[in-house]
Amino acid sequence: MTPQYLRLALGVLEQAGPITLWLGGGGANKLYFNGEEVAHDAAYRGFGYDRTVALVSGQKGPNRVLVKSCTTSGSFSFALRV
Repeated sequence: MTPQYLRLALGVLEQAGPITLWLGGGGANKLYFNGEEVAHDAAYRGFGYDRTVALVSGQKGPNRVLVKSCTTSGSFSFALRV
C-alpha cells in the first residue's frame, strides 16, 4: 500500500460559512480540513464518487483541504467536490 497525497486550497472566503465536502475513491481515504480530520473511509473497493461527506465550517480567509488516499491495486484516483 502506497499512500498518495494531494493538498489544495479552497481559496479565500470573504465570510465564514458552512461548506460541504464530498469525497470518493477506490481505496482508503482520509479528509482533513484546516488540519483536522473530518472524514475517513477505510474500505478498499472499486472507484465510486461521493462515498464520504463532511460538513465543515469555512473560516473567513484561506482554508486548506488535505486528502490522504491509499490504494492496493489499480490506478490511484479520487474525487473531491466542494
